[in-house]
Amino acid sequence: MKVIRTLVRKEFVELRILGLIAAVVLCAQAAFLPPVYGHLGRAFDGMDLSGMPGHLAEALRSVLMSFRAYAWSQWYGKNLTQVLLVFTVLFSSAGLAREAARGTGEFLFSRPVARETVYAVKTGVGFGLLFLLTVGSTLLFIVVARLAGHDLPAGWFLSGLPASLAGMALFYALAAALQARACEPFRALGLSVGVIALSGLPALFEATRAYSPLYRMFGSGAAPGTVDWWGAAVLLAGAALAYALGRRFAAGREF
Repeated sequence: MKVIRTLVRKEFVELRILGLIAAVVLCAQAAFLPPVYGHLGRAFDGMDLSGMPGHLAEALRSVLMSFRAYAWSQWYGKNLTQVLLVFTVLFSSAGLAREAARGTGEFLFSRPVARETVYAVKTGVGFGLLFLLTVGSTLLFIVVARLAGHDLPAGWFLSGLPASLAGMALFYALAAALQARACEPFRALGLSVGVIALSGLPALFEATRAYSPLYRMFGSGAAPGTVDWWGAAVLLAGAALAYALGRRFAAGREF
């Protein structure tokens, strides 16, 4: 247990700066978005939308007419998900590829603990930090919205979290597995970005968008205020497979 606690502390130290930056970005957005809603309504009041495509004009009107629609689209459909995707890749950069590049991998795996345990700690600490930041910033959004006088039921808004967290788990597990497989950290980062981009391709077509992990993560897999249980379950299953693959890579890797 002492060795595991040492590994956990090491990962917290590795991620402390990135974690602080992620916390500042997420909390700043959670504090900024609810109060700005009223200003947006006044800015677009009376604006001529006749030159805008019909579906875009209708979407804009629905967002401006309902704070709930605004909150869901701006948090899950945009800001939270974009930040999570960026920091999922950045947090995973503290993985095994960087240990190999710095020459610390051999020392790390010389500890009296299984390689799979080392991989579990490295992956778990990073994901755990992002999990806490995601839940905490979402709760902050609700608090700020209520302080600003908006009607935003906590249960209704939090229903978007399962799909968001499941999508983050999938992409984090994939990025960590690529870090365990690759010999060079920047190559692993590039591959992670490529995987995320490819996962969004099905969302470009109406017939296949439901199969896109990004589509689900952006809160589009179910009606706002409804938990996307099916999407979350599939994303978590994919995350479990990616994690198992990463453990296998870590167990067989030479340093």
